[in-house]
Amino acid sequence: MRRFNRKKLLEAVGDDELLADFLQITGRAFLRLCAERRLRILRESTGAAMRNHQSQGRRMSAVPPYGWMADPQNPTRIIECPGEKVALELIARWFREGLSYREIASRLNTEAHAARTAKGWTRQAVGRAARSAARQDAEKKSAAALDGKENIG
Repeated sequence: MRRFNRKKLLEAVGDDELLADFLQITGRAFLRLCAERRLRILRESTGAAMRNHQSQGRRMSAVPPYGWMADPQNPTRIIECPGEKVALELIARWFREGLSYREIASRLNTEAHAARTAKGWTRQAVGRAARSAARQDAEKKSAAALDGKENIG
């Protein structure tokens, strides 16, 4: 944070200590507010750019979200992964039924649903998949609300 030169500040206000203290405090608060506003604007514009990037089917990271995979013809794009979509639907249904992540992982491994790793489904993988699916659903609903649609099912 920028430091104020107290001596110059006192010269500017005519040696009024109280006014100098007030200006110093409010100046710092103003600079802090400006920095926070700049960060908020940057965060919003970055989020909008990322959503635009993803809406065009392009990857944002090396690991695509659950339910998606890298396109074999164009690795910079993602396409739906039918096997993972089935597993995500089962995870959501079993979680609504009250099963824990550990119980869901056990069921997925028993029913031989393919996992991303050779270890098979673990409670951590089920939790990540569930959070990823919830985030995707929330994004779809907010996009639908912006488009003026009521419910996407």
